[in-house]
Amino acid sequence: MDAVVAMRLQSRAQRGDANAFAALVEGYRNPAFRLARAAMQDRRAAIELLERAALEVWSARGTWRTDFAEIWMSAVARGIFDRIEAEDERLRSAESPLHEDRWGRELPEQEPIDDGLRHVIQAALALLPPTPRALLLLKDDAALSDSALAQASSLKVEVVRRFVHAARCALTRAIDLHLAGPAQVAAS
Repeated sequence: MDAVVAMRLQSRAQRGDANAFAALVEGYRNPAFRLARAAMQDRRAAIELLERAALEVWSARGTWRTDFAEIWMSAVARGIFDRIEAEDERLRSAESPLHEDRWGRELPEQEPIDDGLRHVIQAALALLPPTPRALLLLKDDAALSDSALAQASSLKVEVVRRFVHAARCALTRAIDLHLAGPAQVAAS
């Protein structure tokens, strides 16, 4: 979508023009759908996610502080994370032990993560901007390649790699600080 057209549509949509908002959503629908479809691995779930994202973005139209593409993709990423979190919670609360991930792949036997570390990881993920967080989770959880992520997010492969690398570095630093203990954290 042309940047000038997008800015005009965004301005009208912020003032409550539903047709302008629909045009914006339509203009950015394909990259958002590809990302949602790649994450959800279900066409119907991806469509539902986009519908919820559209309602969320429309409801917050008076608070938009950046360009629509970023707002829209952030809402889609949040929807993906909410869905991933809900599925993880459902799997964790199942009575039988977890032997496969949300995509049906066999999980290796592993030591459970202590609650402190789990909270550190969740907090570190929450601090990441939505796009790098989505890319990291989709790369690691859905085992998507850099090129698949680039295609799904309409980013260049090099940008995807940089985002994923930066996100991993932030998580590694948070985990290292947690494992080092309180004395090391105070010293750093």
